[in-house]
Amino acid sequence: MVKSPDLLSKKVGRREMLEFAGIGLGILAAGACAEETGSAGPADPTANTKPVPRPTPEAATPTPVETAKPVEQRPLPDPEQLISFEKAEELFAFPNWKSAVAEAGSEKAAADSIAEKLRDMVDGVLNPLSLVSEEDRAELGLGQRIQNEKLNNFRENLQKRVTELFLELTTVDPTQGSIPESMAWLAKRGGNNTLVALTQCGNPESLNGDPLFSRTVEREGDLKGEGKVLYFTNFPTQPHKIRIGTSFVMKDNLNPEPGSTACQALDRKIQEDSEASESKFFVFDFTPPEKEGPMRLIDFRIKDSVNEP
Repeated sequence: MVKSPDLLSKKVGRREMLEFAGIGLGILAAGACAEETGSAGPADPTANTKPVPRPTPEAATPTPVETAKPVEQRPLPDPEQLISFEKAEELFAFPNWKSAVAEAGSEKAAADSIAEKLRDMVDGVLNPLSLVSEEDRAELGLGQRIQNEKLNNFRENLQKRVTELFLELTTVDPTQGSIPESMAWLAKRGGNNTLVALTQCGNPESLNGDPLFSRTVEREGDLKGEGKVLYFTNFPTQPHKIRIGTSFVMKDNLNPEPGSTACQALDRKIQEDSEASESKFFVFDFTPPEKEGPMRLIDFRIKDSVNEP
């Protein structure tokens, strides 16, 4: 299995676990405490301290008190057991260029089809839990986990597993060009997304009933309104290189309830990061195989705009 030492061996500190444009690790825990305890101000010295008469049995309306039960923190499984090579291969596999052109009818149409495939791949890296079966996700306890070192290690290893599989299945050399930098940009957000999905803001009540928190990308429409942004160049060089570029915007399904202070704050930070990431231009350079086989990435860049050199 190919690995990029600079990218895959890097550990992310606990304070960076939920850093969506500066969000701190303790925001969810602090918010949860605030929601449970409320805001208690100083006692009013003029308040009436007389004992309140006990209501008669006829006037009293018993109100059942629900005591929050701690959710069992089951041991977290090995990420390699959660995401199989076969499952990743279904998502992280490029077509043969000649076959793609023949099926689409033209090189530009084939490039547009591959850009759609790239969108799905980026979504997979951003949302590692989407590659986990529904049965296994249910066992993980979505929206019920407590932030701790074990959870941090789990999300790091899960992201590492997905990143390794993507690089093994799609690249010629994962250390080449801007691949490590671009994958680190995606991996940081993917790790954050896993934490949100597993902790308190990842419950269905905060997701419009959706079972899994996710941040996905959509291709931007072109200025003419005739399709999606697409830049395609077939370089007749040696080695042969095909460049496909498209613009992505990031969306998420977090919609916290008004009373959830922590999740409201998290939602604002996510939106800030999404706005800062808006209209990112992704450039993918491929080399077609000399004979048969899938295309392979030789470089991958994330630019702030199409005009950035």
